[in-house]
Amino acid sequence: MSLRSRLLASIVTIFVLTVGLLAFSTVMARKEEAHVRRLLHVHHLYTSLLELKIAINRHLTEAQAIFIYGKKADPHDFTEAAREVGERFAAIGGLLSDHDLEGNGRGAWLTNLRQEYTLVHQELQLMVRLIAMGRDNKAREHFSSVIVRRFNHLFSGIDARIAAQRRRLDTIEASFLRINRQGNYAVIGALAVVMVVISVIGAVLLHAFGPRLRELLRGTERIAAGDLRTPVPVSGGDEFARLAGAMNRMMTDLAASRKELLAQSYYAGIADMVAGTLHNIGNSLAPVIADLDALDGRLRKMDNPRAVQAAAEIAAASQGPDRLRALGEYLELFSRQLAEDCAASLAHLTAVRQKIGLIETMLHDQRHTAITRRPLEEAGLGEMISDAVGLIHSGEVEIVVAAGLEEITLLTQRIVFVQVVANLVQNGVEAIARSEKGGGRVEISADLERAGKELHLVVRDNGVGIEAARLERIFGRGVSTKARPSGLGLHWCANAVRALGGRIEAASDGPGTGAAFHVRLPVAGGDGSPS
Repeated sequence: MSLRSRLLASIVTIFVLTVGLLAFSTVMARKEEAHVRRLLHVHHLYTSLLELKIAINRHLTEAQAIFIYGKKADPHDFTEAAREVGERFAAIGGLLSDHDLEGNGRGAWLTNLRQEYTLVHQELQLMVRLIAMGRDNKAREHFSSVIVRRFNHLFSGIDARIAAQRRRLDTIEASFLRINRQGNYAVIGALAVVMVVISVIGAVLLHAFGPRLRELLRGTERIAAGDLRTPVPVSGGDEFARLAGAMNRMMTDLAASRKELLAQSYYAGIADMVAGTLHNIGNSLAPVIADLDALDGRLRKMDNPRAVQAAAEIAAASQGPDRLRALGEYLELFSRQLAEDCAASLAHLTAVRQKIGLIETMLHDQRHTAITRRPLEEAGLGEMISDAVGLIHSGEVEIVVAAGLEEITLLTQRIVFVQVVANLVQNGVEAIARSEKGGGRVEISADLERAGKELHLVVRDNGVGIEAARLERIFGRGVSTKARPSGLGLHWCANAVRALGGRIEAASDGPGTGAAFHVRLPVAGGDGSPS
């Protein structure tokens, strides 16, 4: 039986038990709901009877107040009380008609109570008429002998119904508690059964798969420790066996690759270092040479024979006043222009000096790398990209840097990062030049991924693009899209990014569609060794 079949059977078993438990809980919940609904209805009827008794008692209180406190007999008082009693009777009738609380005889007692109350109300009206005719003694006698007796009889009937409803409440509450207790016990029992079944299934799976997992874990630990000679035992034909076989094939391939890398690393190490340094210096010298050519052109423009001739004419004083004034104004304008050109040339020389300083830093860093590890520096991403762009002579190509990069700070090897970005931008500028589009655009953007722990830098151009067959080996030594390739720039970038603890990838939709280079680096910085 395969691993998938065993897991599927276990899941189906647990699912069936869970559905059964939910169905049982639903049935018990419905029974409890029915008892709760009945309990609430009986409670409402019980409360309504109490309110009816209170309302009828107001009649008796009003009548007693006439004879005890000498209150004026007002038929309106009994009418208002009668209206309230009528509302209470109507409420009780609604409860009895909405819910079969009393069985087949649910309306008989209510009808009797209503009739008895009607008689009491009529007797009260008669008492009021006797008082109005001045027959107070007769009214008092009627109240004591008839009305009080009818009130007592009415209250007795209401009290009997209240007691009956109280007993019904007690019975329903006891039944509800019993059902609730039974439901709780049943749910606890069902949960216990489910837990036992899950435990049994877990124990069976652990007994069946535990040794196989431990074998795979030990094999993984040996691979992590560098042991590529001891294979993982393969037994059976399930997924574990196929995984063990794949791990053994992977170890064989890794061992062969490690031997090949060890053989190549000795011969390629020194050559890569020197070639990479020379390539970076070559890229950095290109904008310096361009700046010096521009400065040479500016200085040549300062040699103005007409200004020399004007100065000679003024010195000879052989011209008229108007001519001398015109020559003076010309020399004044020339002097201002010369001062502006000198200031611009000085600024140009300062920029050239800064770029040469970066080249000196590269050489110093390369010499320092030969004896020690590069130190990590905390630097702003925007500042480092600005330094990298400053090393590039872009010509007509527009270099666009996304906004917001100044807010990102990296702990990395600053000069290496600047060289990597400069190489990628220079690669994009050259790709655009080969496309003969007349201009072009290189875009630099970046954002933070993996909860701010990884920087994703993208350098994108709209140049000649990269063929799909060349994408996978574009970072190899000697591989390039140029007509006269050196193959060192991207190869050096890949090694440098790997040394910073990151990775680099190239993407392109094909020739003529441009290319994008994705650099991913840890924000905390590399450790100075290949990842």
